[in-house]
Amino acid sequence: MSGPVVWITWEGETEEVSLHQVDRVTGLPGLASLLQDLRAKPGKRDDCPRCGKTLDQVRKSGLLGCPLCYSVLLPQLAQRQKP
Repeated sequence: MSGPVVWITWEGETEEVSLHQVDRVTGLPGLASLLQDLRAKPGKRDDCPRCGKTLDQVRKSGLLGCPLCYSVLLPQLAQRQKP
């Protein structure tokens, strides 16, 4: 398999899938572009790759923008609030 790949576990079975085929295999449109974006920007992010909400916006509003914010932004907010 050439190009980037991901491993998808579905109903107990793990399969190696080309990043370009992720949307078709999972039936989740946009998943490949989201994974590509996360892969392209390693390290800590200060914005959500799905909705674009930033750490500053979350701090000001107290609200996360989408479900992905919980895994991308929430850990950073928790780290910065520790004494």
